[in-house]
Amino acid sequence: MKTDATKTLSALLFWILTGAFVLNLAVLPLLPPLLSLRFNAEWADLFRGVFRLSFFPLHRGQWPEFFWRLMFYEVCGACSAVMLWQARAVLKNLAALRLFVPENARRVGTAARCSFVISAAALVRLCLEWSAYGLYQVLTAYNTLFVPVFLVAGLLCLVMARLFEQAARLKEDNDLVI
Repeated sequence: MKTDATKTLSALLFWILTGAFVLNLAVLPLLPPLLSLRFNAEWADLFRGVFRLSFFPLHRGQWPEFFWRLMFYEVCGACSAVMLWQARAVLKNLAALRLFVPENARRVGTAARCSFVISAAALVRLCLEWSAYGLYQVLTAYNTLFVPVFLVAGLLCLVMARLFEQAARLKEDNDLVI
């Protein structure tokens, strides 16, 4: 009874993560024109920029900020795509009732590293914005939460990876004894 519920829930989560992964990959190439909307939000240029996937004309002083924001979003988007892919693979193993295999530990460890990259990218962005806007505006931005949240998520994933690794070793030893 419990294995059926585990398989069903794993399959449902697998398909939800697959949809999120596909949407993530669809949005990554659209980041430059969507980000340029933030800099020049004129409605007449909206359709020209989005449907032709071209940049809005940016003023000379806007390029550095545009470039750093685009790099931040691209790095975070790529890391989140890798994390979603790893979670899909772990859920696929769960649906097949292969819980304690070394592959799961490796995949959760990869997700931890991606989480640390996102946290580091957010910290770099905070430092750049601190020098540009001042401390108060930086500390009240949503980006400030990225650093501790993804740092803690990475540490949690590392702990889970070690637990999966230890459980896989114990299962292997148990299989050899029996």
